[in-house]
Amino acid sequence: MKFSQVFILAFALSPLVASANVSPVRVISTKTDIFYFKVDKSFIGAVIEVFSADGALLITDTVSHHKAIIDFYFERAGKYSIKMTKNDREENFTFEKTVENSIVALQNNSGEGSVSIIQ
Repeated sequence: MKFSQVFILAFALSPLVASANVSPVRVISTKTDIFYFKVDKSFIGAVIEVFSADGALLITDTVSHHKAIIDFYFERAGKYSIKMTKNDREENFTFEKTVENSIVALQNNSGEGSVSIIQ
């Protein structure tokens, strides 16, 4: 009888434990030079920071809507780090742009890009 009570208690508490580890950010798509994501209501107001592969900060913005896009179209091919922070919660993601657009090669000889966040 005790085993069944423990099993029932563990089963009843399992959603509470599982929800504690669920990320407030859900990645929807990483195709065609974009990082498209959705945040829970509790994560609106989080600070977004995008870093290049060498650690340089490219852009900082604040999440103001449930869905947003980080556009890497005008950036060079490479790996980028995305950090979202609100209060004591931090979510980290990586984005890899594999193909450099011909427009970037022509317009961006300085090596500087223009990441944009669309909300």
